[in-house]
Amino acid sequence: MYRRFIRLALLLAALLGTAIAPPGIADDSAVWRERIRPGHRERIQRLRDAWREGLEPVPAIDAVFYGQLLNPNAALPDPRPQPGLDRCRNVKLNGVKDLVSYQWFTCRVDLNPDGHPVMTKISGSQRPAVTLYPDDDSRMVFLGGIGLGDDTGYSEYGDDPDRDQYGVFQRIGPGRYRLVQPFPPSVHTLVVWELEKT
Repeated sequence: MYRRFIRLALLLAALLGTAIAPPGIADDSAVWRERIRPGHRERIQRLRDAWREGLEPVPAIDAVFYGQLLNPNAALPDPRPQPGLDRCRNVKLNGVKDLVSYQWFTCRVDLNPDGHPVMTKISGSQRPAVTLYPDDDSRMVFLGGIGLGDDTGYSEYGDDPDRDQYGVFQRIGPGRYRLVQPFPPSVHTLVVWELEKT
Protein backbone atom coordinates (compact mmCIF):
# COMPACT_ATOMS: atom_id res chain seq x y z
CA MET A 1 0.00 0.00 0.00
CA TYR A 2 2.78 2.43 0.97
CA ARG A 3 4.75 1.71 -2.21
CA ARG A 4 1.63 2.22 -4.31
CA PHE A 5 1.08 5.59 -2.58
CA ILE A 6 4.67 6.68 -3.26
CA ARG A 7 4.37 5.67 -6.92
CA LEU A 8 1.11 7.57 -7.23
CA ALA A 9 2.60 10.66 -5.55
CA LEU A 10 5.62 10.62 -7.89
CA LEU A 11 3.39 10.22 -10.93
CA LEU A 12 1.17 13.10 -9.78
CA ALA A 13 4.20 15.33 -9.17
CA ALA A 14 5.54 14.56 -12.62
CA LEU A 15 2.19 15.31 -14.25
CA LEU A 16 1.76 18.57 -12.35
CA GLY A 17 5.32 19.58 -13.18
CA THR A 18 4.63 19.08 -16.85
CA ALA A 19 1.32 20.89 -16.66
CA ILE A 20 2.61 24.03 -14.97
CA ALA A 21 5.96 24.35 -16.77
CA PRO A 22 6.07 27.44 -19.00
CA PRO A 23 5.71 26.41 -22.66
CA GLY A 24 8.95 26.11 -24.56
CA ILE A 25 11.37 26.88 -21.73
CA ALA A 26 11.37 23.80 -19.48
CA ASP A 27 14.43 22.05 -20.88
CA ASP A 28 14.92 22.84 -24.55
CA SER A 29 18.65 23.40 -24.93
CA ALA A 30 18.29 20.93 -27.81
CA VAL A 31 16.54 23.66 -29.82
CA TRP A 32 19.68 25.70 -30.46
CA ARG A 33 21.78 22.54 -30.90
CA GLU A 34 19.50 21.46 -33.75
CA ARG A 35 19.48 24.89 -35.42
CA ILE A 36 23.11 25.98 -35.14
CA ARG A 37 25.52 25.53 -38.02
CA PRO A 38 28.48 23.21 -37.29
CA GLY A 39 31.00 26.02 -37.83
CA HIS A 40 29.23 28.29 -35.37
CA ARG A 41 28.97 25.50 -32.80
CA GLU A 42 32.73 24.97 -33.11
CA ARG A 43 33.37 28.68 -32.57
CA ILE A 44 31.27 28.67 -29.40
CA GLN A 45 33.24 25.64 -28.21
CA ARG A 46 36.40 27.72 -28.74
CA LEU A 47 35.11 30.63 -26.64
CA ARG A 48 38.12 30.44 -24.29
CA ASP A 49 40.48 30.75 -27.27
CA ALA A 50 38.54 33.77 -28.53
CA TRP A 51 38.81 35.49 -25.13
CA ARG A 52 42.53 34.81 -24.94
CA GLU A 53 43.24 35.97 -28.50
CA GLY A 54 40.83 38.90 -28.26
CA LEU A 55 42.32 40.30 -25.05
CA GLU A 56 45.97 39.60 -25.94
CA PRO A 57 46.66 42.95 -27.69
CA VAL A 58 44.41 45.01 -25.39
CA PRO A 59 46.37 47.14 -22.87
CA ALA A 60 45.72 45.96 -19.31
CA ILE A 61 44.48 49.40 -18.27
CA ASP A 62 41.74 49.24 -20.93
CA ALA A 63 40.67 45.75 -19.85
CA VAL A 64 40.49 46.93 -16.24
CA PHE A 65 38.41 49.96 -17.27
CA TYR A 66 35.66 47.70 -18.64
CA GLY A 67 35.73 45.51 -15.53
CA GLN A 68 33.46 42.47 -15.55
CA LEU A 69 32.41 43.07 -19.15
CA LEU A 70 35.82 41.90 -20.36
CA ASN A 71 36.45 39.35 -17.62
CA PRO A 72 36.14 35.88 -19.21
CA ASN A 73 35.19 34.40 -15.82
CA ALA A 74 32.49 36.91 -14.88
CA ALA A 75 29.40 34.80 -15.71
CA LEU A 76 26.88 34.50 -12.86
CA PRO A 77 24.00 32.05 -12.34
CA ASP A 78 20.50 32.80 -13.61
CA PRO A 79 21.29 34.47 -16.96
CA ARG A 80 17.69 34.78 -18.20
CA PRO A 81 16.82 38.51 -18.64
CA GLN A 82 13.48 40.10 -17.86
CA PRO A 83 11.51 41.75 -20.69
CA GLY A 84 11.71 45.52 -21.07
CA LEU A 85 13.71 48.38 -22.54
CA ASP A 86 17.44 48.47 -21.95
CA ARG A 87 20.52 50.25 -23.16
CA CYS A 88 23.24 48.42 -25.03
CA ARG A 89 26.60 48.95 -26.69
CA ASN A 90 29.30 46.76 -28.14
CA VAL A 91 33.03 46.38 -27.78
CA LYS A 92 35.11 44.76 -30.52
CA LEU A 93 38.47 43.18 -29.75
CA ASN A 94 41.55 42.41 -31.83
CA GLY A 95 40.59 43.69 -35.26
CA VAL A 96 41.87 46.68 -37.22
CA LYS A 97 42.30 48.22 -33.76
CA ASP A 98 43.01 46.41 -30.51
CA LEU A 99 39.76 47.65 -28.97
CA VAL A 100 36.83 49.59 -30.42
CA SER A 101 33.97 50.71 -28.19
CA TYR A 102 30.67 52.19 -29.39
CA GLN A 103 28.17 54.53 -27.76
CA TRP A 104 25.05 53.40 -25.96
CA PHE A 105 21.94 52.59 -27.99
CA THR A 106 18.44 51.38 -27.17
CA CYS A 107 17.67 47.68 -26.98
CA ARG A 108 14.57 45.75 -26.04
CA VAL A 109 13.97 42.30 -24.56
CA ASP A 110 10.68 40.58 -25.44
CA LEU A 111 9.38 37.03 -25.22
CA ASN A 112 8.59 35.13 -28.41
CA PRO A 113 5.55 32.79 -28.66
CA ASP A 114 7.67 29.88 -27.36
CA GLY A 115 8.65 31.82 -24.23
CA HIS A 116 12.23 32.51 -25.26
CA PRO A 117 13.72 35.97 -24.63
CA VAL A 118 14.53 37.93 -27.79
CA MET A 119 17.02 40.80 -27.59
CA THR A 120 16.64 43.42 -30.33
CA LYS A 121 18.73 46.54 -30.86
CA ILE A 122 16.24 49.12 -32.09
CA SER A 123 18.51 52.07 -32.88
CA GLY A 124 21.76 52.50 -34.76
CA SER A 125 23.06 51.29 -38.13
CA GLN A 126 23.77 47.70 -37.03
CA ARG A 127 20.80 46.16 -35.24
CA PRO A 128 21.05 42.53 -34.13
CA ALA A 129 17.92 40.60 -33.19
CA VAL A 130 18.74 37.37 -31.38
CA THR A 131 16.78 34.65 -29.60
CA LEU A 132 18.16 33.32 -26.31
CA TYR A 133 18.02 29.57 -25.63
CA PRO A 134 18.80 27.77 -22.34
CA ASP A 135 22.19 26.06 -22.15
CA ASP A 136 23.41 25.75 -18.55
CA ASP A 137 22.97 27.54 -15.23
CA SER A 138 25.35 30.38 -16.12
CA ARG A 139 24.77 30.98 -19.81
CA MET A 140 22.29 30.91 -22.66
CA VAL A 141 23.10 30.52 -26.35
CA PHE A 142 21.84 33.11 -28.83
CA LEU A 143 21.06 32.75 -32.53
CA GLY A 144 19.75 35.48 -34.79
CA GLY A 145 20.34 37.93 -37.58
CA ILE A 146 20.94 41.62 -38.05
CA GLY A 147 19.39 44.65 -39.69
CA LEU A 148 21.75 47.04 -41.47
CA GLY A 149 21.47 50.68 -42.49
CA ASP A 150 18.00 51.65 -43.68
CA ASP A 151 16.68 48.07 -43.64
CA THR A 152 13.31 47.98 -41.94
CA GLY A 153 13.55 44.28 -41.04
CA TYR A 154 16.03 41.83 -39.57
CA SER A 155 17.57 38.81 -41.20
CA GLU A 156 16.85 35.42 -39.64
CA TYR A 157 19.57 33.03 -38.51
CA GLY A 158 20.65 31.00 -41.53
CA ASP A 159 19.41 33.51 -44.15
CA ASP A 160 22.80 35.13 -44.79
CA PRO A 161 26.12 33.82 -43.38
CA ASP A 162 27.48 37.39 -43.24
CA ARG A 163 24.58 38.46 -41.02
CA ASP A 164 24.32 35.43 -38.76
CA GLN A 165 24.58 36.22 -35.07
CA TYR A 166 25.55 33.46 -32.63
CA GLY A 167 27.30 33.16 -29.29
CA VAL A 168 26.64 33.06 -25.56
CA PHE A 169 24.57 35.29 -23.29
CA GLN A 170 25.63 35.76 -19.66
CA ARG A 171 24.66 37.75 -16.60
CA ILE A 172 27.64 39.67 -15.16
CA GLY A 173 25.98 41.72 -12.42
CA PRO A 174 22.62 42.99 -11.13
CA GLY A 175 20.68 44.01 -14.24
CA ARG A 176 23.84 43.70 -16.35
CA TYR A 177 24.37 41.19 -19.15
CA ARG A 178 26.64 40.49 -22.10
CA LEU A 179 26.40 38.74 -25.45
CA VAL A 180 29.73 37.28 -26.53
CA GLN A 181 30.33 36.34 -30.17
CA PRO A 182 33.59 34.43 -30.75
CA PHE A 183 35.25 34.67 -34.17
CA PRO A 184 32.42 36.61 -35.88
CA PRO A 185 32.22 37.08 -39.68
CA SER A 186 34.39 40.21 -39.51
CA VAL A 187 38.01 41.16 -38.87
CA HIS A 188 37.59 40.97 -35.09
CA THR A 189 38.37 38.03 -32.88
CA LEU A 190 35.65 38.75 -30.33
CA VAL A 191 32.58 41.01 -30.15
CA VAL A 192 31.02 41.69 -26.76
CA TRP A 193 27.63 43.35 -26.43
CA GLU A 194 26.84 44.95 -23.07
CA LEU A 195 23.22 45.11 -21.98
CA GLU A 196 22.07 47.11 -18.96
CA LYS A 197 18.63 47.39 -17.41
CA THR A 198 17.60 51.06 -17.26
